[in-house]
Amino acid sequence: MDARHSDNIQRSQIDEFVRFKLNNCRRKYEGFLNLTSVGFIDLPLLLHILLIAFKLEPFDVEERYEYLMDNRALVGDIKLAYTRHTFWELQNHPLLACLRKENAEITTELVPLVPISRSAFEQPYRGDLPRLFKEALDNYVESNSGPVNGGKVNNRSITVIQSSGMGKSRLVDEMGYLGFTIPINLGKRRRSNEITYSPPDEPLQDFFSNLETKSDQLLQAEFSVFLAVLFDFVALKVNEIGQGWTGVQLAVKWANYIKEGQNLKTVGAHRSELYENVIQVTRKVLRSVPVISDTSDGQRIISTRVRLITILGRTLEISSADTEQS
Repeated sequence: MDARHSDNIQRSQIDEFVRFKLNNCRRKYEGFLNLTSVGFIDLPLLLHILLIAFKLEPFDVEERYEYLMDNRALVGDIKLAYTRHTFWELQNHPLLACLRKENAEITTELVPLVPISRSAFEQPYRGDLPRLFKEALDNYVESNSGPVNGGKVNNRSITVIQSSGMGKSRLVDEMGYLGFTIPINLGKRRRSNEITYSPPDEPLQDFFSNLETKSDQLLQAEFSVFLAVLFDFVALKVNEIGQGWTGVQLAVKWANYIKEGQNLKTVGAHRSELYENVIQVTRKVLRSVPVISDTSDGQRIISTRVRLITILGRTLEISSADTEQS
């Protein structure tokens, strides 16, 4: 292995290690909830992480604070590295290199990858793909859509085509820590001896099956009801668990809540209960509307969709009352 290749591996390990530590802090609400900028209050902890990554002499928190106060040039460079999500260059920063132990080598404490899909999910995410994916989606919405199309509910849609096991689910999982995300996995039912990760949302599989037997207009109506019910249920739960939280902080809190209890075979109880309730109420709404033949003209189908959404508020109110009494 040539020296250049070895250096590239070492740089990648440093960045991976620091990002892993930052993500752990975010999940525990210990700091770094803003993904693009870091405040001074979080800098002593970030400096501690860097000292570990670079095998430098450790400081206590007061010493780290004083060191940062006395070396403002270092503060600016650390903030820039945080914004870029790239930290390896700081290892040669003169205000850090002077702290290096004699004959010390830079090492990281990364756990080697193992050939189990769940373990892959729990490894530090490599690279900036979630952030770039979010930026691409935002740019896609804002570029060619215009003010009229920008308001369409399906305008924030994008297709990712990859082979199984290439990281699509992990990408969506990481997106949940950048912006508010409602995860849905419509993967096929697995055989009893088959284990893939992450597990599918089984309550949704029947609802989204046999779609080829329905017209496009009818599917749009049914999916509109499903999404409206879903958003109302999520809004109720977010108001319950996310009081006082906004923006990225709220997204992280929700992501951790909806993932709680997930294992190799099933999603967690919070997520399963959410989709069971959503499907139950969605079917109740759809049953309350007279069926219109698919041979009807398009205008009547569209008006049916409007009627479905109009009665949604009353149906959810009844459902909430039933839940409280049970």
